[in-house]
Amino acid sequence: MELSLAGVHMWRGLTELDGFLDGRTMILANDDRGARLVAYPCSAGHADRGKALLNWVCMVPTPAAGHPDAVGWDAPAALADVLPHFAHWNLGWLDVPAVLTRSGGILQYPMVDRDPLPHWGEGAVTLLGDAAHLMYPIGANGASQAILDAAALAAELARGGGATAAALRRYEDARRPATTAIVLANRRMDRAERAMAAHPGHDKGRTLETVTGDYREAVENGRLGTE
Repeated sequence: MELSLAGVHMWRGLTELDGFLDGRTMILANDDRGARLVAYPCSAGHADRGKALLNWVCMVPTPAAGHPDAVGWDAPAALADVLPHFAHWNLGWLDVPAVLTRSGGILQYPMVDRDPLPHWGEGAVTLLGDAAHLMYPIGANGASQAILDAAALAAELARGGGATAAALRRYEDARRPATTAIVLANRRMDRAERAMAAHPGHDKGRTLETVTGDYREAVENGRLGTE
């Protein structure tokens, strides 16, 4: 099934900071031109030392043209490519240009997902993680869902009694509806964020409350596929 371009160019990097909020919080911010930032600490080792290793993703709208492979995957990027889009971003408690500038390296790639698949395999073959349910990374949920896939797969194989194909179908029946809901929730959140950026006077607080509430519900329901 074809990958779907979202019309967004992304840059990703890691930056060490002295701290980041409470050390367990993700932020999602956007401006009135559609530029967005997702950032969260990602290293327990840094937290143990009183630091924060911030994983950040910057997203900027761009015309969706051509095939995703033509854009390249995890290609190195220069600071000068991304910084102009965020040079005016200073949240007071977080100097975004400084975060980008201090990153040890920056990668770039297009934002893509894939329509949910009708099935993940047959016989003794199945999929998990991005191979099964590629999703927009704006909810920071791709790796988490892959871990939940692995837990559910291991559980079904352990109680499968040697019937591997049946165990894989039970795994798919549990996880496919849950991850489909999250893929679609990511798309809705992406559209809502772009709509808010396009209408500065809109009641963003109420919209954000609705969007994040719907997303949280989808993610919490997704956990049910591992129980």
